[in-house]
Amino acid sequence: MPRAAPAAPPRFVGSAACAECHGSEFRAQSGSRHAKTLWAMSRKSLGKAAPQAGLIPGTGFVISSISDRYFIASTDQPNMSVPLDFAFGSGKTGMTYVFVVKGSMLVELRSSYFPHEKKWYVTPGQERLNAGDVGGPFPRPAARACFLCHAVTLPDDTVTPQARFYGVGCESCHGPGSSHIAVIRAGGSSETLMESMESWSGTRVNELCGKCHGTEAEAREQHLSSEMTTRLQAVGLARSQCFKQSKDTLSCITCHDPHTNVGANARIYESVCLTCHSGSTRSRRPPALRLLTIRSCPVNQRAGCIACHMPKRPAITSSKIPTYMSDHLIRVFSKSR
Repeated sequence: MPRAAPAAPPRFVGSAACAECHGSEFRAQSGSRHAKTLWAMSRKSLGKAAPQAGLIPGTGFVISSISDRYFIASTDQPNMSVPLDFAFGSGKTGMTYVFVVKGSMLVELRSSYFPHEKKWYVTPGQERLNAGDVGGPFPRPAARACFLCHAVTLPDDTVTPQARFYGVGCESCHGPGSSHIAVIRAGGSSETLMESMESWSGTRVNELCGKCHGTEAEAREQHLSSEMTTRLQAVGLARSQCFKQSKDTLSCITCHDPHTNVGANARIYESVCLTCHSGSTRSRRPPALRLLTIRSCPVNQRAGCIACHMPKRPAITSSKIPTYMSDHLIRVFSKSR
C-alpha cells in the first residue's frame, strides 16, 4: 500500500485571516502598538509620525521628501541621495529609519526620530559611530533578526517582509495559521493544530516574548549589563524572586493582555501583585501558589507596589534618550539604585 504524501507544512497567512473567528482579539491586536511597529518609509504610511525634512542636527546628513518617499543624503553630496525603505517603531517613543542594500544588507541610520518631541537622538547601539557616518550596516543574518522582531515572517530569499506581514501579528506568537484555518473550515475541532498558550509554563511564555524582549541566554551571550533589565523585561522577570517562587506560573501574560497596549493604570497591575502578597486575597492565588507562605509588604499591603518594586528607570543607560520603562526585575530598591 503506497504511503500517504506528507502533509504540507503550515503557511503564514496574515492576521486578517484570523478575524473571521477571532474578531475581538483581531480588532484589539491590530490597533495595538505591537501591530504598528514596522512601516513603509512614506509620508502616507507614517502620517503624523513622519520626520521633518531638513538637516539632522549634529550630523552631516539631510532628510528630504519627494512625492511620497523619503531620502537621505550627505550635505557634501546632496545629489547622491539614497531612498529610505522602512521605519522601525510604533511612534510611542523613537522611530529608526533604515534602507536595504541589494535585498540582503540593512543600514540603520545613526540618528532616530522621536515624533512626539520632534527631536533626533543617536540610535541606541550607534553611539560609537562618527557624526559623518550615515549609519551602521547589518549583514543578512542580523538584518533578518531585526525584521523578525518587527514583522511576522520573511521570505527565504530576502530580508524584507511582504506588506501584509508588517508588525507583530497573530502568527508571531501563535505560529503559521494555514492548517488551522483549513481544518476549521472543513468542520474540524477548534483546538486542532493551534495550541492554547494558556496551558504553557511561565518559562515558555517568557521565552516566546523574550525573542524580542530579551532572554537570559541572550543576556549571557552578549554579556549584557545587569542594568539592562529595564529594557529586557523578560530577563528581569526571570531573575525576580516572584518568578522563582511562582512554580513556573508567573509570566508576561499574567499581567499583560498580549492583544492590547500596556496600560498606564498601576492599580490594575497591583491587583495582580496582591493576589499573592495580601493575606486577605489568599484564595485568589493561582492554584500552584495557594500552599506557599508569601510575605505581605510591610510598608503598604494595598497599593504602591509598582512604584516601589518596579520603578521606572532609564531604558537605555548608555544613551541620553529620555525614555523610561518599569524595571521588571521585581525587588526592594534601595535609594542608591
